[in-house]
Amino acid sequence: MNFCLSDFCVFFTEPPAAAFYLLSALLFIYGCAVVAMALALFVRTAPPEKSSEADANADTNDGQDAVNEDAPGVSVVIPFRNEERNLYALLASLDGQNYGGKIEVILVNDKSADGGADVIRKFAPSNKNLSVNTVDLRTSADTDARLTSKQQALDLGVDNSSHRLILFTDADMVLEPAWVESMVNSHLSTGADMVFGHTAIINIYTDKECGDTKPGFIHRLFTLLESYQLEYLFAFARAFSKLNLMGSCMGNNILITKEAYTACGGQRGIGYTIVEDRALLGIVRKRGFKTAAQEPFTVTARTYPSRSKKQFANQMLRWARGGLRPGGGLFAAGALLLTQNILFLLSTVLVLPPMLMLQCAVNFILTWLFLSISFHKNGSPVSKILFPAYYVFMMLETAVFLPLMVFRRGIEWKDRKV
Repeated sequence: MNFCLSDFCVFFTEPPAAAFYLLSALLFIYGCAVVAMALALFVRTAPPEKSSEADANADTNDGQDAVNEDAPGVSVVIPFRNEERNLYALLASLDGQNYGGKIEVILVNDKSADGGADVIRKFAPSNKNLSVNTVDLRTSADTDARLTSKQQALDLGVDNSSHRLILFTDADMVLEPAWVESMVNSHLSTGADMVFGHTAIINIYTDKECGDTKPGFIHRLFTLLESYQLEYLFAFARAFSKLNLMGSCMGNNILITKEAYTACGGQRGIGYTIVEDRALLGIVRKRGFKTAAQEPFTVTARTYPSRSKKQFANQMLRWARGGLRPGGGLFAAGALLLTQNILFLLSTVLVLPPMLMLQCAVNFILTWLFLSISFHKNGSPVSKILFPAYYVFMMLETAVFLPLMVFRRGIEWKDRKV
């Protein structure tokens, strides 16, 4: 069968009636969805009904270790693997938390081969409410080989925790002083059993540790686009949460009650997955527990940009494979976005009927408007005017990653095949 470019162009410039109406309907649905998400951002989160149990002020130690009744103790679970260069900054940011309750930090050594464990041993917290403990995955008898190593580390950390409020984060993070307080207050104000927060990418080019390092323009531009992409994803995640739809989150910024985690079976209840954060969100919702975005949804945690294009590619493939699989909840949203992007690209070269071109242009403007509102409300650290540049970047991503998702089987993450 010979492919003819002219036939391809004719199909889109003069599509059959059925194809035209189908594409027009998909574009209309996309536009309506974007409007709904934008409107949802103006809806205030209703406070929970007061419980006679007053469980907000209790933990597994019946509140005996809390500084005051309004500050329950929290356990911060952090798996780490070969993170020697990042651990001190993470621990220092935890030491600087302005939270009034007890903070128990449980670092789970996921078979590291560097000096990360020594960094932890030498760290001496100045915050009297902070305790730092380390457990080793290699010496634990209670692991499950059917899970990824990180999933096993998460379960081990929770098993060793003392408090009913569990915070998950990663070792390559720097946390704002209000991180713990903001996440706990969000749990209390929304009544949610699981809260996900807003993570942004560190602007490493203003960091003192960069010294005289001056990366080239292309690398700086790529980091800026990567930062914009993360804000783009969080804009949709918060809107989905506001609409009470199954969206996504990041495992480096999550609070969950131990009751909910245990009732869901933890990572064992989820089963093997390369996107354990989104899978946890899904099973918590499925079991009838309430989930919510952090309120206010400002940045309280930061992570480092990808150190290489390969690391970025593996991250994107991991997210796409785990979140956009058929039946995964985001598949329909991803299909609508893909339709809009492909048709918008075709409209730029006039290979579409005028009506479809108009719909694509309107959807582009609506998406930009939604992101502008979202970025403003979320306190995003990147400019909303970058959307056209990011849109071009997203088109290139689609062209590269769509074939990789189909034909590339293995993904490398944290020096392992997953």
